[in-house]
Amino acid sequence: MKRTLGLRSKVILAFFFAVLGCMVILGAVCQIALRPLMVWDSRRQMENCLAEIEPIRTGGYKEESMEIICSDIYDKELISFSFFERGEGEECRQFFSSKYNGLNLKGNQKAFDVYLQAGMDPYVVERTDDANQIKRLYFIKKLDENHYVVMNKSIRGLDQLVRLVTTFILTSGIVISIIGCILWIGLTRSLMTQIIKISQVTKDISELNFDQKLDFRRTDEVGVLAESVDELSDKLKASIEGMQRELERRKTLIRNLTHELRTPLTTIQGYAENLQLSYKDGQRERRFCDIILEECEAMDQLVKEMLELSRLEKGENVYKKEKMNIEELFQDIRRQADTVFSQADISIRSAPQRVYANRLLLERVITNYLKNAIQYGRAGGKIWVTGGMEGEEYVLAVTNEGGSLSPDDQEHIWEAFYKTDKSRRRSGGYGIGLAIVQEIAHIHGARTDVRCAEGKTTFYFRLPVGNGIS
Repeated sequence: MKRTLGLRSKVILAFFFAVLGCMVILGAVCQIALRPLMVWDSRRQMENCLAEIEPIRTGGYKEESMEIICSDIYDKELISFSFFERGEGEECRQFFSSKYNGLNLKGNQKAFDVYLQAGMDPYVVERTDDANQIKRLYFIKKLDENHYVVMNKSIRGLDQLVRLVTTFILTSGIVISIIGCILWIGLTRSLMTQIIKISQVTKDISELNFDQKLDFRRTDEVGVLAESVDELSDKLKASIEGMQRELERRKTLIRNLTHELRTPLTTIQGYAENLQLSYKDGQRERRFCDIILEECEAMDQLVKEMLELSRLEKGENVYKKEKMNIEELFQDIRRQADTVFSQADISIRSAPQRVYANRLLLERVITNYLKNAIQYGRAGGKIWVTGGMEGEEYVLAVTNEGGSLSPDDQEHIWEAFYKTDKSRRRSGGYGIGLAIVQEIAHIHGARTDVRCAEGKTTFYFRLPVGNGIS
């Protein structure tokens, strides 16, 4: 049987990969969306700072006061300022720069030149300073007809921050998954042990072993399930024991009945034979005696078959099996074909093979099949008896022409007293022969089946080869 993961292992793996997958997705989202979000937040901060530098647009400012305003903004938001003014010659010059922006005058000028060329207002661009190779975000906006502001903020640590956040999320995911798996194993150890115990007990019940009990003494769902399994085991045990007692009682009754029938049958048969001798000249009386003798012989045959079926039902220990060459069996079948079944056209073909079986019982199988083929096959039709290996089985088969069976008949013909002739006439026997074959199959661990095709009916006896054979 192919081995699969247990329930606990599946849950652990599902939890581990679910948490890890969520963290991977979150890390990917951080890589894609976190940096643009932080850039957008920096731009929003710069837009909010426009209100604080409004005096520049009206001209009501002093350089000292503007320096104080710009310093306060830098302390809070780390934003530096530069202001440009358009002169009479349409040239723009930088007329004020906050003290924290002194080393980046060229960067402000280049960013402003790009703004003039782009023709967009406001204009946002990322640039790297030529002097110190620091990446900055520039926000440039026109204040009035002659004044412009250039705000910039260092985003040097932005990429590093994104990497740190992503690494932290992935590491946290792995740690949480491992801790969660360990906690799950610890918390479910007792539960899984009890589930495995329930599985073992139910398997024993399926094999009709009712000795094992659960008795978990729990009040939750597992305890209710265990209590139900124990209750089911007790009820099944009681039912099966009752059925076995009833079956044994009926078998005993049948055995006793068949034994008791033999005595009156023998007596009736003896008196009928004497009456037959007494009425040598009475045709009518002799006819009655013949009928009585025929019925007695039929009843005697029925009793013999019932006794044989009863013995077979006792099990394989009653009949001794041994290693044998199947050819010995077919030699006996050939002798029977020449004597007992001489009126039938029988063809016999077999392949040699050593098997472990009871020779007399196998001979009874072929004999019953032959009787069945002669009784129900086409009158004057040919009969084939064959034996040969098919895989790991030696197959004995008897085929006759005609005698097709319906699917319902094929399913029930192995039952005792079942007859395909629904009128219940005794011309075809009592329906015990195939039931005897079925019991012989049980003793040998063999299989029986029947097939009807192309106007022929074939009965099979599939005997496994290997048990007891070295």
